[in-house]
Amino acid sequence: MGKKRKKQKKRQQQKFQNLFSDLIIAVDWSKGKKTMFGLVGTSQEKLPKLTSNAPWLKHISESRNRRERRAYVEAFPKRFQRIRQDLNLVKITPKWQVSKTIIKEQNPKTLIVDDTIYYKYKVACELKTNIILESQAKKKPHLRTLSLIADNIAYIAREEYEHSKTLEEVKRRLRKRGIL
Repeated sequence: MGKKRKKQKKRQQQKFQNLFSDLIIAVDWSKGKKTMFGLVGTSQEKLPKLTSNAPWLKHISESRNRRERRAYVEAFPKRFQRIRQDLNLVKITPKWQVSKTIIKEQNPKTLIVDDTIYYKYKVACELKTNIILESQAKKKPHLRTLSLIADNIAYIAREEYEHSKTLEEVKRRLRKRGIL
């Protein structure tokens, strides 16, 4: 490969990285019989619009009973379609190592992490990324929205995963529902 070609390739990579330089990723995990990690990312510019389009978002645990929780989960995909275009990244995985790899590839400016898994990410992701605890992020409205989306996706994906045989089946079901 010639010097000219190498320079072109390097410039293209830099342009691609600059597109996501202001990326904010929220990582959440849901644990039951099985574990699922939800990763959601958006650019800093889209965050205010995302927040204004999602006043209906709440944490699953805020549901008073099982019926209310079921209704919220059933309505989530339709409501999620209104905010999906403002998200740059929506991924699920049952393995934290895979989520770590995704984060390293995306190289976000800010990473919002569930309090219980904070230490794993702080040690494992040797990035120059600002890592914020979910409990602190929930005090800021824009970051709270992103964190709640990750919470809901992780919860819904885990529920599907507990009733499925493979991860591919879960992803297929979630795509069909319009979540992935």
